[in-house]
Amino acid sequence: MKEGYLEPFNPQLQYAPELLEAFRSRIKEDPQFLKKLKLHYTMVKDKISQKEEHKKNVIPIRPRR
Repeated sequence: MKEGYLEPFNPQLQYAPELLEAFRSRIKEDPQFLKKLKLHYTMVKDKISQKEEHKKNVIPIRPRR
């Protein structure tokens, strides 16, 4: 992820642009922040995929090329 973006085809809250800018600034100021987000995302996906009732809802994580 280089930077986030707002989905142009879905409605956004009025504060969405400001929140996006805050997110972008945080990533630029602290590269470890993005690594932590990715780690937590992976941890949640791994935990959910262990439960039988959730396995059908998990989309596998594929590395980008």
